[in-house]
Amino acid sequence: MTLTIQNESSFSIVKIVKKRLNSYNAPDLKAALMLLLSQGITHIVLDLEECEHCDSSGLSAILLGNRLCEDQEGTFILANLCLNVDKLIKIASLDKVLIIAANVQEAERLLNKKSEL
Repeated sequence: MTLTIQNESSFSIVKIVKKRLNSYNAPDLKAALMLLLSQGITHIVLDLEECEHCDSSGLSAILLGNRLCEDQEGTFILANLCLNVDKLIKIASLDKVLIIAANVQEAERLLNKKSEL
């Protein structure tokens, strides 16, 4: 298994449990994100704590998650980015598009703050 899903009261945490998010496991992430959204879960935190590398297929899956959540008026947050993945996202200027949290707890605070608005 390449990921785990933990459902919280108002959001789900999808955690990549492999060192690489690439063309081999990005389809698993896309499928999981689409399944969550089909179940009405529109706030998703993608925990990349164990992920040390991401390629274009991984970025595609991340962008799909962001777009699907936005289409449902939800929120998609990346958490626990390692230096390599953070650099890749900044090089691609995706840090201007994606919400990035230092960790899952910060992501949860951001979601709670958004729900209060």
